[in-house]
Amino acid sequence: MKTTIQLLTFIILGITLSYGQNISKNISSKNFNTIPTEKVYVHQNSTLIISGEYIFYKFYCINNKTNSLSNISKIGYLEIVNENKQVVLKQKITLSGGQGQGQGDIFIPTTIPSGNYKLIAYTQWMKNNKGFNFFQNDIAIINPYLSNQHHLFKEPIEEKTPLINTYNNINQTNDVNINLDSDVYSTRKKVTLAINSLKKDFLEGSYSISVKSIGDMVGPSKNTSKTYETLFKNTDKLTPLLSNDSIYLPEMRGELLQGKIVTKKANTPAANIKVSLSIPGKKRLFKIATTNKNGVFYFNLDKEYDGNDAFFQIFNNEREGFKILLNNQPSINYGDLVFNNFELSSKLKNAILQRSIHNQIENAYFKAKPDSIKSIKSTKLFQENKIQTYLLDDFTRFPTLKETIIEIIPEIVIKKTKEHSFFKVKFESKYDVLPLVLFDGVLIQKHDDIINYDSHKISQISFLKEEYIYGSERFNGIILIETKDGSFKSKEYGDHVKNITLSKPQTIKKYYNQTYKTGHKHDRIPDYRSQLFWNPNVKLDGEKTILIFYTSDSKGQFEVCLEGFSKKGKAVSLKKIITVK
Repeated sequence: MKTTIQLLTFIILGITLSYGQNISKNISSKNFNTIPTEKVYVHQNSTLIISGEYIFYKFYCINNKTNSLSNISKIGYLEIVNENKQVVLKQKITLSGGQGQGQGDIFIPTTIPSGNYKLIAYTQWMKNNKGFNFFQNDIAIINPYLSNQHHLFKEPIEEKTPLINTYNNINQTNDVNINLDSDVYSTRKKVTLAINSLKKDFLEGSYSISVKSIGDMVGPSKNTSKTYETLFKNTDKLTPLLSNDSIYLPEMRGELLQGKIVTKKANTPAANIKVSLSIPGKKRLFKIATTNKNGVFYFNLDKEYDGNDAFFQIFNNEREGFKILLNNQPSINYGDLVFNNFELSSKLKNAILQRSIHNQIENAYFKAKPDSIKSIKSTKLFQENKIQTYLLDDFTRFPTLKETIIEIIPEIVIKKTKEHSFFKVKFESKYDVLPLVLFDGVLIQKHDDIINYDSHKISQISFLKEEYIYGSERFNGIILIETKDGSFKSKEYGDHVKNITLSKPQTIKKYYNQTYKTGHKHDRIPDYRSQLFWNPNVKLDGEKTILIFYTSDSKGQFEVCLEGFSKKGKAVSLKKIITVK
């Protein structure tokens, strides 16, 4: 696989692509055909969801050649599509550590009507597959808050018989098995689940586990890690990519943003033009790219960020003669999707109402049972040991940034020409170039725009007193200005700048696991969880792995479902039914 990644890097960085991701006709596409294709499996907690509930999911990306987890794509996509073939919800997932797996959850809002839907999952690299070779699973959404329920309650609904779930236990294979300390539990009781395996290949695998109420309503059938491959039965017979095909590059280092620079007068591609990307936030990103001969530029977002806004600027003194065109990836053609004809009986309306009430109670007490989110620490764009910082609260406040620099920071000076003012960092340099100036992480090319900025909004000013080289671009130092609340807005405008709202990858969560002990603070809080346990990252830590969870006040049958793959890609799909009385 290391050889594949090296080849892939060479292909992406070494060839010239025209806009729209087409390979130039003088470049052979045979190297692309040596890269393994991918397929996706999604373990979801349920296929029948009521508004106000979550779909919890684990995303597995599989190398089609080795059948093990893929380390090619670093980003996955998940969409919910309605019967009109429209995407109603979409999420982006980080495939962590290059190990082909990610996680997320989707809250189903009350704005989505009842009906039959599809859950679709794929990677960008999979878009090159001919035909519809993506993961898909039918799901049904019930929205009791809308009066129009014709999508699910078909006439004559009185004649229908309630659909009741029937399940068989599948609690062991030759390699892995699951066991519980009982089959029947009372409410708010501890459940001990053991996962057993003796084989190293399975001990080093990747798994996810769900314990979810079955209830009286049968949802659409759910693909398992053993059945999902039927969706990709033709992937081993894919038509090779040709030089005139539209190629979707694999996101092998992170999210891939791309665009094109053209001249404003002739609308022709502009080669060798530098473009900057700024993403402000605690975890901020700053990058510079150069357009190829077709005017195309790429940014790989290979580091974590937490901002929602991305700012593109042409990095050129004559930038106003150019314009930025950002490439929006075309939507997948869902025209051939065939939807499940899921129907419900009116006799189940009371069960739906009760479940909806329980959801509202659970959501009302959400703050008492929060999931924990992976902490986001502030990051520095540059080496901290070389950066000097002035905290402005340690000094007398002056009205403007200009006066603050003049009175407080002798290492930075302000120079003037007849038309403009600009900052310089004081140190000896043989190059007559400006410093890199970032205000809350946003590139500032016209220093006049910030020179009279209200200093009371600024928390600190930092600088680097030496030459800084980014790619082929050279700067005489760096000046970093940060506001107290990260609220800086650039005054730069025109076709040479673009501001967009990013669709960030899902935040990694550690899901709340309810516990009950004597005198526990939650003893008096209602507990109507239908999802008793969800762990998308189960690690087997020996021959026997013990997991603990607690039942809720909800009674009935619950499905314990373990899905995943061994290190070598062998599917594991186990389930067991428990009853809460």
